[in-house]
Amino acid sequence: MKKENINIQITDQEIIHGIKSRNEDVLYLAMQKYESYFYAVGEKIIAPYGTNEDITECFVDTWFYIWDKIDTYDTKKYSFLNWCLLIFKSRIINRRIYNIKQMEKYQKIALNNLSDIDADNILIDRESYNELVNAIRLLPDPKDKIFMMKYVQDKSLKEIAIDTRLSIKQIYYHIHRGKKLLKSYLLNQKEREFDEKEHFQ
Repeated sequence: MKKENINIQITDQEIIHGIKSRNEDVLYLAMQKYESYFYAVGEKIIAPYGTNEDITECFVDTWFYIWDKIDTYDTKKYSFLNWCLLIFKSRIINRRIYNIKQMEKYQKIALNNLSDIDADNILIDRESYNELVNAIRLLPDPKDKIFMMKYVQDKSLKEIAIDTRLSIKQIYYHIHRGKKLLKSYLLNQKEREFDEKEHFQ
């Protein structure tokens, strides 16, 4: 789906300064200003091995990387847009490669007899599943609802968007942030379990 150009009145220097100043409003303006460029590049690279959702996820992930790594930008090497697109291209190419490998994997499985598939590799360990669900419930709203719908109820992004009244980009934002929180929760849980075992030994 082709994105229309949006006339956002903000210069690259203002974007760079705003991101360095941790101004999230400037980040979102930059995303809107250059969105059409990213999607045009993404569609050429990902097709026919991906979807618009792949592009959106790589687009959002790119801007979070830029937010974290803005100090590495060298004005002497690239224009700001070209630097951003280089980062994005790396991600969208990796996604294309991943999607191709996944397609090849499922094609091989389809050609094999079902009896040859190791059930242990498919079934989710119940204890790990319960730990994950409990950790999801600790996430702040609306991340908890989004994670439950996506990873437990297996809803599509469109269904989640309808249920939460959020845009796809906002959902990816909450997923990106939520994954970091989940990792922290689960690591803390493992550390507590280890400390308890050490205490009773």
